[in-house]
Amino acid sequence: MRPEIQYPEGNTVFKGYSKMAIAVPKVLIMEVLPPKVGEEWPSQVRGEVYLDLETLPKHARKEWAQVRQDDVLFLLSVKLSDKTTNGATETSYAKQLGIQHVRSAEVAQVLDENQRPLKGDRLDDDGRFLVPRKRTLKLRLDAKQWNEDNALAVAGKIEDVYDSINVVVRRRSEVFDLHGTSVLTSRKIISRAFLSQFRI
Repeated sequence: MRPEIQYPEGNTVFKGYSKMAIAVPKVLIMEVLPPKVGEEWPSQVRGEVYLDLETLPKHARKEWAQVRQDDVLFLLSVKLSDKTTNGATETSYAKQLGIQHVRSAEVAQVLDENQRPLKGDRLDDDGRFLVPRKRTLKLRLDAKQWNEDNALAVAGKIEDVYDSINVVVRRRSEVFDLHGTSVLTSRKIISRAFLSQFRI
C-alpha cells in the first residue's frame, strides 16, 4: 500500500494498493448493548466500515467481493512518523510499518452502495460478474476489548482506537482460525497472524 507521510500535516497517506488491504476513513461504532448480568462489558458492540473499491484494479475488487458474513477481518491504525526502530521482532517490525493498533472484527452483513444486503454474485447481460465498487460492512466487534479501549480513551490515556482505524485487511484462508478464541482480538494472536501473512 506504500504508506507515506504527507507534509506539512504529517498525515499518513497510501500511494499504492494491495489486494489484501484497503484504506478506510474509520470504523463507526453504531450500537453498544448493555452488559449481561454479572459482566462489566457490553453484551454486543456493533460497528460498520465503508469500503470504496473504485481505485482498486479489477482483480483486487474481485478479491474483496469474496468477503462474506462471519469472515474475520483485521482492523489497523497505521500512522507513520519519522522515527523507526531497528530489529526484526514482530513488535519492532509493526512499528516500522506505522502500525499503532491491531484489532479484529467479524463481518455481520455486507451491504451494497444503496445499503441493500448483498446476496451472492451479480451478473450483467453478458454473464460477467458485477462487483459493486462501494459497499458497507456491518461488523461485530469484540465487546470486552472495545470496553477496555473506550475506558482508556475516556481517561485520555490513548486516542480513540476505532476512530483512528484507517486500514482493513482480509484474512487469508490458510491463516489459522480465529473463531472460538476466548478473546477474539487477543493482541498476540492477531499480531502474529497478521504479520505472518501481510506486509503493507
